[in-house]
Amino acid sequence: AGAVKLPGWHWQTKPTGFRTRTHRAAALVFAGYDTVARDFGFRASSHVWLDYDPSVTTPDELVASARILYQNSLRREVAIEEAPNQEPHVRIRTIHDIRTLVHGHATQWLWVMSRLPMVILVITSVGVLNALLASVQSRRWEMGVLRSIGFTRGTLVRLVIAEGILMGLVACSVSLVFGILAGWCGAGISSQISFFGGMDPTLVIPWAEVMSGLVAVLILASIAAIWPAVAIGKTKPLDLLQQGRGAF
Repeated sequence: AGAVKLPGWHWQTKPTGFRTRTHRAAALVFAGYDTVARDFGFRASSHVWLDYDPSVTTPDELVASARILYQNSLRREVAIEEAPNQEPHVRIRTIHDIRTLVHGHATQWLWVMSRLPMVILVITSVGVLNALLASVQSRRWEMGVLRSIGFTRGTLVRLVIAEGILMGLVACSVSLVFGILAGWCGAGISSQISFFGGMDPTLVIPWAEVMSGLVAVLILASIAAIWPAVAIGKTKPLDLLQQGRGAF
């Protein structure tokens, strides 16, 4: 008897149909064929887990050979891949197939989950717009003083846009730190608690996607700042000063 660490066993057994109780298996137990057949009444094994040399044979050759062997044993026709009504069939799943399947499912779920932050990002951009409008409205007198001492319209416009970009930078910094911390904690928790008795995930940060998201935040913050910036730039200095200090 012994304990063996086999990372990735849950991904190798689920897509192949080897593990029927998908959410109740916490570990694999290796035992002799005769012992398992006697204790559980198995007449024949349904799955074969093997290691082959890709330089010597191919998956198609393995399927063809297994089909011939299966047909000679059953003395009937055996299908390849799927068969109706659970008829005898032969199917092979390589490591490449399993990795492609897992990567596809993971990409699909991540894309579905990433839609919610995008919606939240659009909604928060409206909040940034309101914050900038309130900030500009409360500082109209100060803006009038700046125009009076020689600041141009373009300078005030750039000042308001820079304020919006600064708010976007703060949001990017806070969200980036929180996202990395949450991912690190999630990876640590998954190694101890899961449906499969603990997984061994590694924290991988997709910097290309993260940077594209941060750039999108800065672009939205800049766009949200255009309206109040243009509005304050079009206002005459006298109109700004007439608002009164501290007016809203």
